[in-house]
Amino acid sequence: MTTSDFSRNFLAVFASATAFIVVSELQSLIPAEISSGVSAPYLPAGVRLIAAVVGGLFGSIGVFFASLVMAPETFPKASLPELLTLAGISAFIPLLALVAVRWVFGIGEQLLELSFRLLLLLIVLQSVLSPIAHQALYQFSGLAHADSFSLLVMITGDLIGCMLVVLGVAVFWGIMNRR
Repeated sequence: MTTSDFSRNFLAVFASATAFIVVSELQSLIPAEISSGVSAPYLPAGVRLIAAVVGGLFGSIGVFFASLVMAPETFPKASLPELLTLAGISAFIPLLALVAVRWVFGIGEQLLELSFRLLLLLIVLQSVLSPIAHQALYQFSGLAHADSFSLLVMITGDLIGCMLVVLGVAVFWGIMNRR
């Protein structure tokens, strides 16, 4: 690994962890929590997706560490294995969704073929898989209430959160590129 690769990977971990923590703190200011771990909209879902798309594995690792730091705030009675599982779901489901979309649609590593339509599909896929995995963990661990209403709220919250964050990044990117 070259110094340049190390720097790029470290930046991906640091930037995604920082963005996740900042947006999670902003999320706590929105009175959107339905129950423990269930919010609509859920803005950190968008950060998780962008971290996976832009930073790849290292972006997801940053989200993993940030989730591990933030999860005890929401789930103070969670055991270490439960916290690790929560962080793993939060961090790696978006990466799994990205890998699946890349594989099915033949998208290269540089994501040059990632169209708006495929980005929407990626948002939907991540916004369905992550809540299903979280609800399964809640059901088996008892960390939070798990039912079909909570699942639907989580899916809706993740969809809205992803769309808002992706739109915000796109607008910001467009403004910065005009300069």
